[in-house]
Amino acid sequence: MAIWQYDTHVIPRSELELKLNLDIKDAVLSSEEILNILDEITWLNNTHSSEIVSQLDHYMKRISGWNPSTIYWECSDGGEVQISTTEGKVTEIFFRFDLRTAIDKFVSFTIDFLRNVDGVLAGQDGKILLTEDGLRHALSNSAAHAYVVNPKKYLESLKDAE
Repeated sequence: MAIWQYDTHVIPRSELELKLNLDIKDAVLSSEEILNILDEITWLNNTHSSEIVSQLDHYMKRISGWNPSTIYWECSDGGEVQISTTEGKVTEIFFRFDLRTAIDKFVSFTIDFLRNVDGVLAGQDGKILLTEDGLRHALSNSAAHAYVVNPKKYLESLKDAE
């Protein structure tokens, strides 16, 4: 991942709610709680793998990758998607935002995609992002955004933190 990119992990709402034994829309979770369970949540129990892939094929350009069990897409409005598969079934979904570009359409597509697959987005910090406003807030407060706005200042802040 490049310094100007923001990665997210799309997880199935039902699996997360089952794992945590609560309703996500009412939950206040710590970032640490989310990060600790991300590796335990999978899309394997979801029966709509072909619909997920079809939806991405419709919106984005599929590109080749080095791993045969991973499917990659990219779009002109600052987004990339990566899906990991096992025996043709989706196991993991990742969305990546390139903050050097205009990402408005990709952000809107992301929220629509989440609704269609009943997923939620876990940001880099482990926060669950349920709305377009929440995603935009996370993007605008990210290290990637700070770098894009003022690369020199951001890099100096890293040096100062040492």
